[in-house]
Amino acid sequence: MRRRNTRMLTVRLDLVEDADIIDWLDSLPEGHRSQAVHDVLRGSAQREVVQAESAISLESIRSVVAKELDRALVGRQISEYETEQASQDIEVEQRYGDKLDQMLGGFQTRIQDG
Repeated sequence: MRRRNTRMLTVRLDLVEDADIIDWLDSLPEGHRSQAVHDVLRGSAQREVVQAESAISLESIRSVVAKELDRALVGRQISEYETEQASQDIEVEQRYGDKLDQMLGGFQTRIQDG
């Protein structure tokens, strides 16, 4: 029987760090390991392609939100009270922000930029 063109793939697995992979490979019946590895690699490659195609930048989301807000707020004016309150909130943060951070034990909210 003639073999098709093939390429050998050698993988070195660490007995400790890759124990889960080794256990999985050992659990597969003889003669089915190669096909199982093919399936896993293909599935992983397809997920990466889908993720890359569906990735939306945070900047494009911000742009869409800004345009929609501009459109929704056309002809509307924010009251003086709201702007005064906002400036007071900023002043409070500037004056007491460090103390509040200390009281909260350095608790911070992180916004991940993707």
